[in-house]
Amino acid sequence: MLTIIIGVLLFSIVIYLAHIQYNIKNGLIGSAVVFSILLGLCLPVIGIFAPLQGYEEAVLQEDIDLISFKLDNEEKTTYVIESNGVYSYICEDNNELEKYYKVENLLHDTKVIESKDCQKPVLKVYKKKANKGIWTFALFADETKYVFYIPEGTIIRSRLIMK
Repeated sequence: MLTIIIGVLLFSIVIYLAHIQYNIKNGLIGSAVVFSILLGLCLPVIGIFAPLQGYEEAVLQEDIDLISFKLDNEEKTTYVIESNGVYSYICEDNNELEKYYKVENLLHDTKVIESKDCQKPVLKVYKKKANKGIWTFALFADETKYVFYIPEGTIIRSRLIMK
């Protein structure tokens, strides 16, 4: 990353000196100076935040056991409700003093795998870390993926139409 910054700065200085030497107010040299300055401002931002060197392999962070919804009008078991890309599920939350259930919603990168052989419905949370190196620091670039493994037919998919 340091090489990019130094190269852009040197290029800007050379173009600026050429601009002063030939006293060209408008034209190709003036445009090149403006372009170099903008490029010199953008590249460090890209180098700090963009994961230019890719990601490490996804690592399983946690398994969350799913608890079925008790819906009044449904006789079948339901573990996941999906509506307009929002996935809702119920899980157990253990506190030191008590155990309680909570409803969670996911908007992120979510995948649902339904299988006849699934015995235990679970949500697996995977995390991929961005590779850091000389070209990038990749700050705030980590990715989290969610995968539901549920028995076949235990998801309700609905579409809400807003007017």
